[in-house]
Amino acid sequence: MKVAYYPGYIDKSPRPSAVAVGVFDGLHIGHKRIMDHLLRLSGKKRLRPVVVTFFPHPDNVLPGRKKALMLCSLKHRLKLFSAAGIGLCVVLKFDRIIARMPYDSFIKQVLIDKIGMRSLVAGAGFSLGRERADIGNDLKDIAPCLGFNIHAVIPRRYKGRIISSSIIRSLIEKGDIGHASKLLDRPVSVLGTVIHGRKKGRDIGFKTANINPHHEAIPPRGVYAAYTIIDGKTYKSVVNIGQRPTFYGEDVNIETHVLGLNRGIYGKDIEVCFVKKLRPEKRFKDQGLLRLQIEDDVSRARRMLL
Repeated sequence: MKVAYYPGYIDKSPRPSAVAVGVFDGLHIGHKRIMDHLLRLSGKKRLRPVVVTFFPHPDNVLPGRKKALMLCSLKHRLKLFSAAGIGLCVVLKFDRIIARMPYDSFIKQVLIDKIGMRSLVAGAGFSLGRERADIGNDLKDIAPCLGFNIHAVIPRRYKGRIISSSIIRSLIEKGDIGHASKLLDRPVSVLGTVIHGRKKGRDIGFKTANINPHHEAIPPRGVYAAYTIIDGKTYKSVVNIGQRPTFYGEDVNIETHVLGLNRGIYGKDIEVCFVKKLRPEKRFKDQGLLRLQIEDDVSRARRMLL
């Protein structure tokens, strides 16, 4: 997949394209329905499939909006777009200038002139621009004048509500890993860079990789059975999210004990995929009791993970 960045992206003769626009945080099953429709339409009409994604999230730029805790980083999002079969992703820097653009100007100057949009694919509740122009009325009215057509995709629902990234964030924050994974159509995961920690795990015989996450939506504190993906290889793991109370820690840490790994991975980007919570975080009287508990955690994780 080709990745381009706007502003700065210049294509003097853009290919006719079918375009989907949005943040698509997490690329959940609702988003995937849009991607599937985009690809089918592109093949049928011989258009280039293009996704335009915003970075940062508009809610983190516009005043008065509640900050959005991202389900995945931009790097992770691009990886998911590529896996979905998208040919071009344009990362649009969302700032006050873009936010103030009238929706018709944005469509003409960016989507049509720069990207070559002939078809817009979006969910039925999609809106665009400072005016919140909706797909059923405003966009439908100007489409013939600007030379593009609209394909509205019926949204997927969860308990009567349209599936959204905010619903999935809420499930993750509550610790409902199972339902969140179903709506994502993949395990809830954290992508991050391995950093140096205090090496307390090594002192008690269980080396851990400390992770600096690239995004903010993470499960609650506790110990989890998980898979850790390193350089394309998947390992069984036990993951702790918390303050390490036995060692009187204060900051919340994410650390994974990777079973069967005997090499250094500092500085690498790894992905931790959560399967099930084993237990809540707790403080032990001494390191010996903690060691026994971790041995039990590892044993349970080995049996649980295929």
